[in-house]
Amino acid sequence: MLRPRTLPCWIAAVVLLGGIAPAAVAGRSEPRIPIVRIGVAPEVVSASIGCSGSWIAGVLGRGVEPEEIPTGSIWTLTAEGDRLQVRDHLGRSRGGGADTLFFAPARSQAGRVELDGRMYRGEFIAFAAGGDRLSVVNVLDLESYLRGVLPAEIGGGKDRFEAIKAQAVAARSYTLAYLNRWKSRGFDLLATVSDQVYLGMAGERPDADRALKETCGIVALHDGWPIEAFYSSTCGGMTATPDEVWGRPARPYLRARRDSPGRGDAAFCEASPYHRWEEQWKGSELEKILRSSLVSVLGAKGPDRWGRLKSIRLERQSKSLRAAEVSIDFEHKSFSVGGDRIRWILRRPGGDPLRSALLLKVQQQRKGGRVTAVKVSGAGYGHGVGLCQMGAIGMAKAGHDYARILRFYYHDIRLMRAYTRWPD
Repeated sequence: MLRPRTLPCWIAAVVLLGGIAPAAVAGRSEPRIPIVRIGVAPEVVSASIGCSGSWIAGVLGRGVEPEEIPTGSIWTLTAEGDRLQVRDHLGRSRGGGADTLFFAPARSQAGRVELDGRMYRGEFIAFAAGGDRLSVVNVLDLESYLRGVLPAEIGGGKDRFEAIKAQAVAARSYTLAYLNRWKSRGFDLLATVSDQVYLGMAGERPDADRALKETCGIVALHDGWPIEAFYSSTCGGMTATPDEVWGRPARPYLRARRDSPGRGDAAFCEASPYHRWEEQWKGSELEKILRSSLVSVLGAKGPDRWGRLKSIRLERQSKSLRAAEVSIDFEHKSFSVGGDRIRWILRRPGGDPLRSALLLKVQQQRKGGRVTAVKVSGAGYGHGVGLCQMGAIGMAKAGHDYARILRFYYHDIRLMRAYTRWPD
């Protein structure tokens, strides 16, 4: 049994794993599942809203009686300045001038809301975002949100079930740690890799639902607060710390460590197709990529005056072997880049970011003082901070349970259940 620990004010009671609810003993009701706001269509030109059943729409916060909309109706939203414009499926204007609208099933379980053909649980809020653009936010409970996150982030499969459970706790903890992250934009989290990939109902799977139910309400805590539970696909044999990757403050629970049971043992993520990889560029091809990416990522000026690419070298590695410094030298301009930014600067030939900043070797061929070819050998996929998803899968296949997986990747954490109720 885990020892109890006081939680912060965002929760009124704690349920111990395998135990009972102190709140119930004290005569208090169990905490409700938190509500989250997910930016599913931020700052878009238009959006199409509907519902699988009948639905209601109304102006938020003005005391205006909401309107019930028949099943099958689709409304198209656009924005003019700071006001929304709405047309129904027949092209008729449904009024204008509101800055914020809400959309919900007419009866709580009668249907699901629809955005541009994709179904979601919960409700929508739409509002003008400025510059003739609008944002659509999916408002729903945390567990329903995670149903659309888990399969997109870690997939499914019987042999990885404990890894899926570990991912469920990590995703839940990340969400609670980052509530209000994008408050200035009107929502908590984005539905993309900038936070967590969220696909709505299209992403749901029975095995992920089972993992969520078995871990319902369980959160990873450090010093009583939900942890910033970062995770990525493949660490390449060594996890990283936030300071070496993003220059963010270190976290005691996010330590660089070997992704293996012991020194000399194979990495848990060794089965990943990205455990080791290589990329190659022609010199002229890489020079073109760098002229664009250095401008977009670093804000560098005057790329047409830099001259030819003379050299690219891996100068220093961090304690987790990520690139701490890569020197990029043109004839008349030099750059020094480190951390995760190197992924967005040293892009792959097709334009995608480099898989990882864990660069094992950078080799170049030069002729006449100009780079003619570059080959990079690397490891891993993603930033490498926190839980390694392929490593978690490897641990699950080796017989480790989800709690052991979480404690392997997040140092000195406590697992506590904040609520037990599954959404209706």
